[in-house]
Amino acid sequence: MLMARTGPRTFTRVHRYFSAYATKRSEKASEIAELPEIRQSLLFGQQLRSGSLEPYRPSGGGKALLSVATREEVLSSLQAGFVTFALASEARVASALGEGLYTIGPCGEELLAAVGTVLRADDSVALHYRHLATQLARHARPLEEQSGVQDPDILKSTNILWPLFLDRARGHVVSSFDPVTGGAHCALGGGPQDFVVTSTLASQATPAVGRALAPSLERVLGLSQDSRLQEDRLSYVSLGDGSVNNAHFLSAVNISKYAAYRGWPCPVLFAVSNNDLCISLKGRGWLAHLVRDLGLQTFECDGWDLGSILEASRTACRTVRATRRPGLLLVSNLPRRFGHAATDRQGAYLSEAEVARQEAANPLAAACAQAVSEGVCSWSDLSVAWEEVCHLSQAAFAQASEEPKLESLGIANLEARNRAPLPADLLFKARAGVVPSSLTPFAALAPHSGAENDDDKKKQGKGAVMRKHMTRCIAETLEAEPRLVYLGEDVEHGGYYLITEGLAKAFPGRVRDMPPDETSLLGIGHGLAQSGFFVVVEIPYAKYLDCGADMFQEIAIAHWLQSSEVRGAGFKRRPAGMVIRLQGFDRGVFGGNFHTHNSLPLPPGVDVVVASNGADWVRSWRHAVRAAKAGRVVMVVDSTDLLNRRHVDVDDRDGLLQTAYPEAREILGFEALLRHDHGFKRRGMPPGTEAQTGTGADSLACSGGSGSGSEIDGGEWDDVTVVTYGTGVVSARQTQKVLGLRDGLSVGILEVPCISGPHPPALTRALSRSATALFADPCKSGSAPLLNFIATLKKSGAIGRSRDWAFVAAEDTYNPLGSTLTFLGACDVERAALELEMDRAKGGRTELPGLSQVFLGKEYILGFG
Repeated sequence: MLMARTGPRTFTRVHRYFSAYATKRSEKASEIAELPEIRQSLLFGQQLRSGSLEPYRPSGGGKALLSVATREEVLSSLQAGFVTFALASEARVASALGEGLYTIGPCGEELLAAVGTVLRADDSVALHYRHLATQLARHARPLEEQSGVQDPDILKSTNILWPLFLDRARGHVVSSFDPVTGGAHCALGGGPQDFVVTSTLASQATPAVGRALAPSLERVLGLSQDSRLQEDRLSYVSLGDGSVNNAHFLSAVNISKYAAYRGWPCPVLFAVSNNDLCISLKGRGWLAHLVRDLGLQTFECDGWDLGSILEASRTACRTVRATRRPGLLLVSNLPRRFGHAATDRQGAYLSEAEVARQEAANPLAAACAQAVSEGVCSWSDLSVAWEEVCHLSQAAFAQASEEPKLESLGIANLEARNRAPLPADLLFKARAGVVPSSLTPFAALAPHSGAENDDDKKKQGKGAVMRKHMTRCIAETLEAEPRLVYLGEDVEHGGYYLITEGLAKAFPGRVRDMPPDETSLLGIGHGLAQSGFFVVVEIPYAKYLDCGADMFQEIAIAHWLQSSEVRGAGFKRRPAGMVIRLQGFDRGVFGGNFHTHNSLPLPPGVDVVVASNGADWVRSWRHAVRAAKAGRVVMVVDSTDLLNRRHVDVDDRDGLLQTAYPEAREILGFEALLRHDHGFKRRGMPPGTEAQTGTGADSLACSGGSGSGSEIDGGEWDDVTVVTYGTGVVSARQTQKVLGLRDGLSVGILEVPCISGPHPPALTRALSRSATALFADPCKSGSAPLLNFIATLKKSGAIGRSRDWAFVAAEDTYNPLGSTLTFLGACDVERAALELEMDRAKGGRTELPGLSQVFLGKEYILGFG
């Protein structure tokens, strides 16, 4: 921002960076001169100097510019159009010099700057990657206001926009100083209400609907005392004519119309620019047909006519604000001047005449001629402004190309961007390292007769199944977090598993049903989170997450792509974390694979938590909520088989899964491991084997600063340790009991509630107290999260050379209706543990005939040094 105030002295500062870039430019001068963008840029400069341009004359006549716009709006639009054309041209030069990495061009759409002059600073905006001019016009206003520039001086003060030139050049050359993505990508954005758009066509659309719903939701929920949004704020989202065919856009339009039908204020303005080319696919009139079918109030304008765009966009914004209903701004008759990008082979799908006609079409030139003809400015004003813009563009790319790239910061920096950092106080309060599970050891249970009666219940103590704890805990969260909104399908009446039963009545307006479309469900949740709400989105079945898979990935990458920690950012972005509650996972006979899916996506940037019992679910949920408020995206996965299950050993009716509700201070962090002790006597450590006694934070069971013993006592060890999660814990506990009582084997269990990240450091130390390690994964073997743990442990030497290990997982196929054959079960864990112990005892691998039949076809891998 300092450069913005230095005026002409800017050039003195940037010349330090200009020599290397200028040298390359000089060396490739003849090649650069042949670039179509440079040819047309030079021609445009000549036409401005000579005043040889003609205004656009639409059929049927048009309106005078000053009859529909102010002089300032016209000049601001022209200025932003100049900067757009010059930056796009220099981006192609930078690419030819080996300095630029992004060449998708906005040329032909420069007059969309008019929209940026109409939008308010507090409107939320998500722009298609070709709509640079809209952003530049929007971002120029605060710089001009800061510098005190008055209306007549706008074209004479282009150098005060130096930060816009430099920041956009930084995006093209992926400088780590880019305030939008910090060098991760080239994207539009960079302001507190500007939201980054990726290259996945229309994925920006459904979050824009969520942001449109946010202001009215604040008032419905009585949050006026904590209001963060203007009631008449507009949500503007733009895309190209090809993107309207994408499911994201159609989903967004549908949910916005549904909102309007339900009477929910939804002031979202979709904007579509139509150049009649979806890269190589010609429009052939389809867009007009689709727009009619969409049924949105549509505001049309001519992309060659600056006055038409100004008038239509102003009317559209005013109407959508007033009615608080969705609308569509359609900008047609646009050329795509220089292809989609530098790599575009236009000659493969356009004739030479078509390419030449597109290249020569220049709506910006026609707008300049109209402005001069109406006395808005002079040819001299425009010519001087254009020369200055071209010089600043070259200077910006020269300086940006000298700045460090992300790769200079190291791979650790990229990985750190995946997730928002957690506050120190949250890390202190959450339990970490190896901590006791909430489940009672078998040896501590009183003998059971096999028949349940009142005395048995008294012995088991008071407790509840997981489902009851979940409902109570979510209610507590709603009570504590007034900005929390719980979205899902069929959640108002309690949901498919009764988890939200009674919550909609207890918290009116905050537990909300949405139509069964996971793309819009996740997208709206993301948009509300970006608007300052704390959002929980419930996905009814794990398989249904596939229906919103791309939106899920977009949410996952959001923090990495738009980190608030990037150097050069002029503001701190508000955390936009959220919790996704994924149910209908794993073992069950209802609904087949579509309701018992046991495969989980684990994209970087999402913390995935799977609990094995109600008490630990509550402890994990509390941490997930706090992490999401700090900006994390957390997916809490519920195993269907565990929701109402009371016993680990059904025959013995042990009641182990009926747990007491944890105290408020009990929180389970992502780095925690849960130790399931059996209570039986362990063997002594073998001769020559040293036990590693855990020390430090990773081995301390912290809860509000106090701890309990977190490691197995020195001098004792297990024959085998099972590493698992979710329903795998129940299978492992059953194995632990059988092998302990029947075979005298000491089986330890380490539960890993957070399955998404690198393994907790405490896992390496914990495994040092076991002769062998068995990784039992409830997911299908082809997508088993524990394989990542195995790879890391193998690399570190914790398993392999020094310790035998095995891996067993669910069948790598789909789950048939009415059968549990394909799921991981206790028999699989038991037999894998026995085989591992037999081979260890014999000092080598033993091949057993018919092993695949013995293991019911389960994936089973033995690992030896």
